[in-house]
Amino acid sequence: PYAVRVACDLVAEIVATRVAVLENFSRVRTAATVRRIEGRLIEVTSRGGRWQEALMEDARELMRLVGATGVVLANEDELITAGDLPSTAELRAIVDWIATQPAPGGVFASASVALDVREFAPLAPAAAGVLAVELSRPGGEYILWMRGEQVQEVRWAGNPHKPVLPGNDPRELSPRRSFAVWTERVRLTSRVWSPADIIAAQAVGVSLRDVALQVRSMSYLIAEDRLAHLRRVLQGSTDGVLVADGTG
Repeated sequence: PYAVRVACDLVAEIVATRVAVLENFSRVRTAATVRRIEGRLIEVTSRGGRWQEALMEDARELMRLVGATGVVLANEDELITAGDLPSTAELRAIVDWIATQPAPGGVFASASVALDVREFAPLAPAAAGVLAVELSRPGGEYILWMRGEQVQEVRWAGNPHKPVLPGNDPRELSPRRSFAVWTERVRLTSRVWSPADIIAAQAVGVSLRDVALQVRSMSYLIAEDRLAHLRRVLQGSTDGVLVADGTG
């Protein structure tokens, strides 16, 4: 009836408005957190500190941003870690594997790396799910978030692995004999990374790349200034100068 359709349309509009408000709140909260992190990193680096270490000083906030239980800042030289994570060698193996995987939008997300690589199965208690953003190429610098295993029970209308049995006519197939509820325990998986988690990870990645670029630019300008000062000193010197490299 028309009245029912109008009522349903009104309910759908109210729900859609509420969903839009919640999604916008989530985006605003993520943006505020990322700006706060970025401001702290710029402040630390302006005093001569390293943004990598400053970032991990408040790792709890980084983990809370995407609901992770561990976070890793990785490059070729070091791993800076926080939270519940596998060993250094195991983390290196995960990073090396992620470097070979497609990452749409610059983000790699998997709720079960053990299903992709069976060797990662023992890591499931700490790293069943991985969310990673590449920060530099070809430097291979990444920020990774990890979630531990979350055992799930999936209820099926019958055992999905049970074979379909033939009926009286061998050319025809009949349904399975029983459709009793069958419960399967799913292991080696984490809670799925939501679209909001992926958007937050992308925002953090963009922010960190900007900070790293600013730091490199600042370091370049400082080095140029020191080199110019050295040139002026050498050019104005009346003494002899001998310049040697690291090998003598």
